[in-house]
Amino acid sequence: MQNLRHVLAIGLILVFTASVAFAQHTSEEAAGEEREAVVEVGNKICPVSGEKIEEKEAYQIEHEGKIYNLCCKACMKDFKKDPDKYIKKIEEELKKRTEQEKEAMPAPEMPGGMTESHQHH
Repeated sequence: MQNLRHVLAIGLILVFTASVAFAQHTSEEAAGEEREAVVEVGNKICPVSGEKIEEKEAYQIEHEGKIYNLCCKACMKDFKKDPDKYIKKIEEELKKRTEQEKEAMPAPEMPGGMTESHQHH
């Protein structure tokens, strides 16, 4: 009879331990999924001060699943007060940078060494 109690006690302990381990593993997976959903925007100009951001010294702030770069801790306070205002500035910076990168790209070459801008008369 005592052996049966020991077996039942050990069984209950194993079931409890397994359920705790499963719950912990599941919560770690959920936390990993949340981290994967966060996107770094990659702005190089602080939307608050307008200063260029040095990568090594950047302060990052997360807002609605996106990480924004700021130049200093003081700018974080202003960003938190009105994030939409500063996010709009970041979007403008990124759009301008994309346009500049497109302009800087050389025209693709066509067969025979011609470029896309070359036209026949």
